[in-house]
Amino acid sequence: MVVTLQVGVPGGIELILLPVLLLVPLIVAYWVYRDATRYGISYAPAWALATFALLLAGVVPGLLTLVAYLVVREKRSVRPIRPVA
Repeated sequence: MVVTLQVGVPGGIELILLPVLLLVPLIVAYWVYRDATRYGISYAPAWALATFALLLAGVVPGLLTLVAYLVVREKRSVRPIRPVA
């Protein structure tokens, strides 16, 4: 007689959580990139990449990066967005 100790689909909830755990850092990094270009920060891709990588590494490093970006951003004025011709 075989007794099953666990019941479930292999990778059930993990297959749902994995895209979410990858999508949230990607969305935040995209927002940082768009916001940095709006503020005229020339190294916007670096901020976006750092935010994405550190959010993947952990919540605390990612949030610290986001706070650091917001502090740097506050020192700049907003540039008007030019319409695409």
